[in-house]
Amino acid sequence: MKDSYIAKYNDIQILGIVNSFRFLPLQVLTKILIEKKLYGSYQAVSRTVNRLREHGLIRTTYYTNNAKIIFLSRIGAKQLATGTGVNEDRINCPERLTGVNFFALEHTVKVANLYLLIQSECQRLNIELMEFKGDHSIRYEYEYRAETGRMIKRLVMPDAIIKLQRESKPPLTIFIEYDRGTESSNDVALKYTKYFEYFMFGGWKTTFDTEDFPIIIFVSENTEQRILNLIPKEQIQNLNDYYSKWDTKSYRNVVLRGISLHDNIHTCLNDNIAEFLYKNHFLFVTYDNLKKNGLQTKMLNFLQNEVFLVE
Repeated sequence: MKDSYIAKYNDIQILGIVNSFRFLPLQVLTKILIEKKLYGSYQAVSRTVNRLREHGLIRTTYYTNNAKIIFLSRIGAKQLATGTGVNEDRINCPERLTGVNFFALEHTVKVANLYLLIQSECQRLNIELMEFKGDHSIRYEYEYRAETGRMIKRLVMPDAIIKLQRESKPPLTIFIEYDRGTESSNDVALKYTKYFEYFMFGGWKTTFDTEDFPIIIFVSENTEQRILNLIPKEQIQNLNDYYSKWDTKSYRNVVLRGISLHDNIHTCLNDNIAEFLYKNHFLFVTYDNLKKNGLQTKMLNFLQNEVFLVE
């Protein structure tokens, strides 16, 4: 007999949160739901999750250390689409883990666990965590006309977006790039190419209601040497010396190389590039240091200067 269960309001909230992360540990889901005051205890969340699984709206599997991982089923995706008015094609529902890239699962779970760290730090420092979105739901489109006359459309897709409200200060929007050390420096540089293009041609001022471009924090689970290799200091002794040579594509520093890979770099105004290169727009930190020292840890900007995100 076909299950005729109709998702309730709280069910839709859960399905939406799971969808935004793709694969979400139960522990992280519980924290989010309690923080949003949708549920008051772990037991209440667990009962609801079991009910959704029994009705076929979600699937579960187990990750390392027996962590329960939740993801949407096709039925759950359909109910989420119906409950939110979103096209079902825009909802991610890996019905079975068979055939799903394990790398994608592991990466998404680690981004979700990063949420726990950020959420705990915000509570400790009395900072309001206004928003935290996982990687599946973050897609910002932009377009521009190349020098050839062709229109180019691209997406910038951070691994997470965080919005913090600090006392007596404007909200702080942060893009997270979570690095497992598996990408080449050129692949990392291409991420900064897209950020530069989004800065130049995207509607970020309207999207984030700010005049300040989001800070991009590169969180690496590798050693600090990995970070130093991506932002070598010897390449950036004097930025003014490089403004006329962006087209050489010879930079080893991933931020500078990213700019040089832009199609229209010859016609970009130096003032625009200088504004994008505001030294603390790009921060780099290891996950171990972030876990040990929290949001008050020292980070490196792309000039290898030590800076603090939160003091």
